[in-house]
Amino acid sequence: MFKKMILVIIAIIATSSVCANEPEIIWSVDPGYGISQIQISSDDKFIYTAGGLYRLRKWDAAKGEVVLEIGDTITGAGLEEISLNEELDMIAVTNGAGQTRIYSTETGVQLKFIDIPHEEGIVAIWKAQFTPDGKYLIALAFRSLDVNGVFIFDVDNWELVNFIPADGTDGASLFDISPLGNYLILGSGYHGTGDNRPKNRILYFIDLNTLEYTPKRINHDVDILAITISKDESLIAIGDNNGLVKVYNFSSLELYTEMKFGNNKWAPAEDLLFSNDSNFLIFSSTAIHKMIIKNIENDFTYEFGPITARQFSLSHNSDFLVVATSDNYDPFYRGLFVLMTDFLSSVTPKVEFGIKTLYPNPANSLIYIPLDQFLNDNIKVNIIDISGNLIDNVYVGYVIEDNKIISYNCKKLSSGSYIVNIQSKNNQRSIKLIKE
Repeated sequence: MFKKMILVIIAIIATSSVCANEPEIIWSVDPGYGISQIQISSDDKFIYTAGGLYRLRKWDAAKGEVVLEIGDTITGAGLEEISLNEELDMIAVTNGAGQTRIYSTETGVQLKFIDIPHEEGIVAIWKAQFTPDGKYLIALAFRSLDVNGVFIFDVDNWELVNFIPADGTDGASLFDISPLGNYLILGSGYHGTGDNRPKNRILYFIDLNTLEYTPKRINHDVDILAITISKDESLIAIGDNNGLVKVYNFSSLELYTEMKFGNNKWAPAEDLLFSNDSNFLIFSSTAIHKMIIKNIENDFTYEFGPITARQFSLSHNSDFLVVATSDNYDPFYRGLFVLMTDFLSSVTPKVEFGIKTLYPNPANSLIYIPLDQFLNDNIKVNIIDISGNLIDNVYVGYVIEDNKIISYNCKKLSSGSYIVNIQSKNNQRSIKLIKE
């Protein structure tokens, strides 16, 4: 379970539409560019960010200071993907021109340029990722439907040791390696243009011990944009172009649960992340400027927004979460913030799915307020004393999700009786709250 956490947010944070608890900003800085990828060192001391203005930066996670900066040499090719190899103190950086370079994480010196030559020309690399044991670098590359698949390099000598072509006739454009290093999951996405755009909507499972395709696969009817696998390899989640997130049992591939960004079909699920204990799923969409955390068991929801969060990474000890914006030019949607908050306690109520009243009640800290009766309605939620005086405003907004629950910290209230008043234009509900 999550602890009280330091939340590191690379974005401008506005008032959350769900939780009334405002996080305390510990330190903040404008990185000067939008951030497209982040990783955290295994000891949680450093944060690595890459982004559109060709910069790879290594941050001191405690101080918020840049301790190493590497500039990409390709003008106009923003950095898209990074992958750490802490066994050998190196990091792989892939830019928007389809090139991957290997740098030292200590000195910033370039160690290797990954080149995949072909008779038709250089093959573009979309993503390069080290295997968990650090022995191999796996690059997903695309030249045409005939030259599409994963290239496997031995890190000791950088020799190309294997090539696994993409299965199917439409190619592949995204992949992930299971945390225990047993499987490579290869799937379709939205990369590419024109007739060469990969359109297959299948996840293929490749056994990394035999380097062969297995019978396991997940079929989907909409372009898959994101894949994530729980650390214990018990669950796998996919996000699609319509904002639907499906969670499957990793072993049996049976559907475990599914989630969605409200009723907005134009809110693609662009990034996904399981919590370290696999109890929560974090996902985001720049289309609706939200980052959402859902309890997988009871669908309890916590929202951050409006922010332009797109990429995020959770520390290995679960003490902080890094969230990244992708905006290069507008400083209003850009920044590096460190906030102290116990927000994840808002996502862990011991309640059944679809609670119908306040929980807990009586209460002395966080309470959870169901809004299921106000779907597709503009509402206000206020705390009122028994004399009818307004004590606090909890929430103002439009309810677009089924089983919506918001949280409120009543710790600051004096002991006694209060009314939680939920009101829309045509509906009203009052619930008595006992503050201990």
